[in-house]
Amino acid sequence: MLKQLVASAKNFDNNQTYQLQTVTKLVQEIRQLTERRNLAAWLGQTHRFRSVFWTSYVVPDDKDSSRQVLRLFQSGLSLPNRDYYLEKNERMKVIRAAYQQYFSDAAALLPSLLSADDWAGAWRVEHALATASWTDVELRDIEKNYNPTSEQQLSEQSDFDWQAYFNALGAHPAEHLVVDQPSFLTACLDILATTPLDDIRSYLVWKTVNGSMNWLSDQTNQLAFP
Repeated sequence: MLKQLVASAKNFDNNQTYQLQTVTKLVQEIRQLTERRNLAAWLGQTHRFRSVFWTSYVVPDDKDSSRQVLRLFQSGLSLPNRDYYLEKNERMKVIRAAYQQYFSDAAALLPSLLSADDWAGAWRVEHALATASWTDVELRDIEKNYNPTSEQQLSEQSDFDWQAYFNALGAHPAEHLVVDQPSFLTACLDILATTPLDDIRSYLVWKTVNGSMNWLSDQTNQLAFP
């Protein structure tokens, strides 16, 4: 493994080309998402390696450490937490302005992937996610963040295609999974159901590009937002 790691470092330029090709393909797939019914499967596939809207992970069950449980946890923000989007003090305003400038600089460097026009839609979705996100204090409440449910119960609570999602994720929790922040997940499903698809696509493109900035080129690596 160490030999492979050293070899990959020596071939970083080739890796950049491969990363750019991979991200280009993902962005093309996103641009072609023209039906809401296809979002569930796309999210399931994406949640294998990247967090958008929420994240999925497997850990020992809080109530029974002898079994593993799939948990759905709030995610999807590019800035550290909800406060960076919602607080109105000068420090946060400066950070938000710098974040927007970072987006503009990324779009200028990667015009084949990202458009300046994507900013408004991406920001609207991230702001909506921030508004729905639980506070750091709420996230520390272990009991409040343990909400057992099942795939069937999730399916009964919304029109989101959970079967397609779990098929693409490659995991069917069946009778037992845990939703850490139920109100946040509900907000995500509402965004997916009602927000203009142009906004959702812009958000998904931005999350895909931003998550790969360190690997696309020397210029994007240097630009990557702190």
